[in-house]
Amino acid sequence: MKKYYLPYGEAERLIWLYNLNTEVQSIGLSIGLTQDEIDDIAAALLAGSYVMNCISIIRPASEGFTSYKDLLFEGEIGSPLGTLPVMPTLPVAPASVAAGIFKRIAPMVQRIKSHAGYNEALGEKLGIIGSERIIDEENAKPKVKVLHSNSGEVALDFVKSVFVGVIVYGGVYTKIAGADEAVMKWTEIGRATSSPYKDKRSNTSLKPEVRHYKMRFMIKDEPIGLDSDIITVIASVGN
Repeated sequence: MKKYYLPYGEAERLIWLYNLNTEVQSIGLSIGLTQDEIDDIAAALLAGSYVMNCISIIRPASEGFTSYKDLLFEGEIGSPLGTLPVMPTLPVAPASVAAGIFKRIAPMVQRIKSHAGYNEALGEKLGIIGSERIIDEENAKPKVKVLHSNSGEVALDFVKSVFVGVIVYGGVYTKIAGADEAVMKWTEIGRATSSPYKDKRSNTSLKPEVRHYKMRFMIKDEPIGLDSDIITVIASVGN
């Protein structure tokens, strides 16, 4: 299996960058980096950490505004709205840096690996053992199989590879006016960042029913790549 030095998840990348920055502050000049590059790595860590921290602060407030909006627009007449949400105060921002911090660091890593003083022990210390991560996102396709189907759930096993997780879709045959045959209509039924995905939706009747599933990888909550093969299951959830 090919090993990559750069993690895929954004939080994991920041941890990796933290370690790299810690090490190069003391040894960077001796392994081929310039002081400007060392300073750029430190500034990139500050900027990346700040943005991720702000996202974690803003997200709950955003969800609060969405809930308030839903009640405001569609709530029952006379329902109390409660207090209007307030946006939190963000910490002071660090100095801005140029875009593409990990793309800038990649050639630095290659130069370190080409330095006369580089060895495997140093690579482990810096966290740069392996190749750059190159992913064919356009053609990435999940592999899915049924683990089990019982009265409690349908469990689907999937290999998420280097991706954050998968989006799960359920398919239902729908009759279209003017069409000779029903067509499959797909809707999102869930997301999973670890296998297995467990579909606990109860059957619509006391009889077994046929369920159709497919998955797609996701990055930053957005679907990417190709749909998996369709998985068909006889479900008896809740029966």
